[in-house]
Amino acid sequence: MFRITTRWLLSISLMFAFAVPLQAAQLTQPSFKESWQDVGEAHLKVFWFDVYNAVLRTPTGRFDGYDAPLQLCLDYQRKIRKKMLLDETRKHLNPLATQAKVERWMLELQQMWPSVKEGDQIAFQIDEQGKGHFFFNQTWIGTMKDPEFSPAFVKIWLGRSSMFPELAEKLRGGQ
Repeated sequence: MFRITTRWLLSISLMFAFAVPLQAAQLTQPSFKESWQDVGEAHLKVFWFDVYNAVLRTPTGRFDGYDAPLQLCLDYQRKIRKKMLLDETRKHLNPLATQAKVERWMLELQQMWPSVKEGDQIAFQIDEQGKGHFFFNQTWIGTMKDPEFSPAFVKIWLGRSSMFPELAEKLRGGQ
């Protein structure tokens, strides 16, 4: 009887040991903020190619800085391979951080980003704690560990020295 009870208790304990962390992980998964207010929107076209439509949203409808809560949504208008997304991102992050940091960030992005096709959306959301979360078609795909990543990443689109300054100004709501 003791042996059966011990096995039974061990089985139940193992079941809870795996179930509780899984449940906790699901509870901490960030949610896509659909109710945030638009700050600005813009369309990127390179030569005759439509690339994406971009929308910046915040809880207040105002752009309050690169590390304040915000959501940048890119709605892709064409097919782009994951490698090309990563290469372009690396190119734009290089002037904003050390090479070692950029390489660490790129390893994380490589694990979470997919290739995109027309109609797909990649969104980046900075929460109240400054953590950066990625969503693919409004489904969470990962969180960046380094708090310095979030402001650097959004400066690609929103920074005053962005590669597309007119797009950045439109997204910031004319600021």
